[in-house]
Amino acid sequence: MPSSEVALSVLTVVVSIAGSWFVARWTVRAERASRVHAAAVDGLLPSLARLRALLHESSVRSLNPEDVARAVADFESLCLQHGASLPVELRSTQSDVRAAVGNYFGGVSLASLDARMATYPLSEPDPYWRDISISYIEYVMARLQQSLVRPKIPPVIHFSDWRRHEDYSRR
Repeated sequence: MPSSEVALSVLTVVVSIAGSWFVARWTVRAERASRVHAAAVDGLLPSLARLRALLHESSVRSLNPEDVARAVADFESLCLQHGASLPVELRSTQSDVRAAVGNYFGGVSLASLDARMATYPLSEPDPYWRDISISYIEYVMARLQQSLVRPKIPPVIHFSDWRRHEDYSRR
């Protein structure tokens, strides 16, 4: 067997081993990222459901501002823990949900940014804006769930754009 054939055989074996190693490593990373992403969604969905429930409850009873502040702070804490695990298309979830909740409840929604705001009074209830905030949170919840089963999702619509569309529709 000529030395060129031996060299080609050795090169083929080396490339095969390197390729196998690369694929195995990439697969492990992809599986880890998928597990962490699923854990992030599993952590965020109940917190979003709690915010949604508070929005619904506000239509039938007066809420305690501290309850709203605590629910928002819990959501913000989960976002800080899991935000980097979300796909890039969903990374604005924290600020957009804060905006949606703040749009309806007011300054108390910023208590995780400024502790003095935890006791601010809630804004006057407005059914129209409550519905806008609820629909946005439901939209984000659906996007989070879709991100688990779809290989690629479009970027989340920012709440400011969502609200702008509703403002134009209301005229």
